[in-house]
Amino acid sequence: MWFYETKIGIFTIRERSGKYHVYFDGEDLGSYDTPWQASEDLAGGRMPTLSCGVDTATLGIPPHTDQWLKIIHGRPLGKKTAQHRQSGEKSQ
Repeated sequence: MWFYETKIGIFTIRERSGKYHVYFDGEDLGSYDTPWQASEDLAGGRMPTLSCGVDTATLGIPPHTDQWLKIIHGRPLGKKTAQHRQSGEKSQ
């Protein structure tokens, strides 16, 4: 599961039944084959209009999930861990 906090609230991408769903404020905004497709559409504003009327493209959401907070087995992966993964290093 991935989280990204914006000025209007937290967006999540969660796996469900083999697809990745984007959620905001209890709304399922769509399903995707990969989490990267979900984050790219969210960042680009290619989502249904939010019930609050905000265009997601105006929120500064990064298009790649490597800039989101990832939760695995209930534990967040910290920024340092993400940097190690990007550079190919193994976390300790």
